[in-house]
Amino acid sequence: MLLPIHGLLSFGISVAEDDTKLDSSQTLELDELLQKYTELFVEPTQLHPKRRYDHKINLVKDNPICLKRYKYPHTQKEEIERQIKHMLSTGFIRESNSSFASPLVLVKKKDATWRCCTDFHRLNAMTVKNRFPIPLIEDLLDELKGAKYFRKLDLRSGYNQVQMAESDIYKTTFRTHTLYGYKPSIPCPIQLADSVVEAVDYTLKMREQISQLLHSNLTKALERVKWHANLKRVDREYAKGDLVYLKIQPYKQHSLANSAFHKLAARYYGPFKVLERISKVAYRLELLVGTKIHDVFHISLLKKTMAIIQYASNYHCSLMMESLQCSLWLFLHEE
Repeated sequence: MLLPIHGLLSFGISVAEDDTKLDSSQTLELDELLQKYTELFVEPTQLHPKRRYDHKINLVKDNPICLKRYKYPHTQKEEIERQIKHMLSTGFIRESNSSFASPLVLVKKKDATWRCCTDFHRLNAMTVKNRFPIPLIEDLLDELKGAKYFRKLDLRSGYNQVQMAESDIYKTTFRTHTLYGYKPSIPCPIQLADSVVEAVDYTLKMREQISQLLHSNLTKALERVKWHANLKRVDREYAKGDLVYLKIQPYKQHSLANSAFHKLAARYYGPFKVLERISKVAYRLELLVGTKIHDVFHISLLKKTMAIIQYASNYHCSLMMESLQCSLWLFLHEE
């Protein structure tokens, strides 16, 4: 059975499992014990008195932690209002204008009732953790040798067991809907610094998994886009002295678009010799003497010759360069 001791911690006393049952005398003794400590089973209607050591919240930094409230359905809203009205009437909570604020959540218990809990994850993250050595399992088992009665903490009622220090009450503020006829309120401690709300943990875990899934899918999508774009890309590099064709379409300007020979215009001219490499994507070509266009071209306009080809006649090159200069002049004046 579970016996609350002075409202601090709850202990359970159980007999070692066997097939024996309580006889009549033991039953009478148990009834007398229960009657003697009846006040321990009464539901508390007020906070515990101040003691020598009250719970304090020591923060790493004194920056206020203010979070917006969670969204919950109308049915839970009514339950929250009912519980807050009850806690206001009993003095468990009070009105507050604190700069700290944490969201409120409802957690369903095993008996299908709701427990009003505050999500202090952000506050706990800024709390100085308790440093306590973990006991050895072997030592604990040695201490239980020959024991017939055991006790344990009642973790189901682990809230409101220790009074909160007056200087740290403002840090435990929670935020919810404004009640009808009431202002937003602040609780005296609802949970300890190291307690966990399973519903909030589940929500944060699912949000982290969804975030990782979105990041993975976006990475795969970018890789597919890059792969399709690279299908039309090839590594191209020219050395000094290579012969290349030059891609210029002089008859594709708007002023001469109606030419009857548009489709028959040459796509590449040359070949021309590469004089030097200006950068990773620019090369200087050896053009005819007297040419009035710049001799540096982008690598996308060049195409390497597949065989050794003799230079075109000076007459053919001069005609080609004159047509290029004329087309570029018309294009620049049109712009």
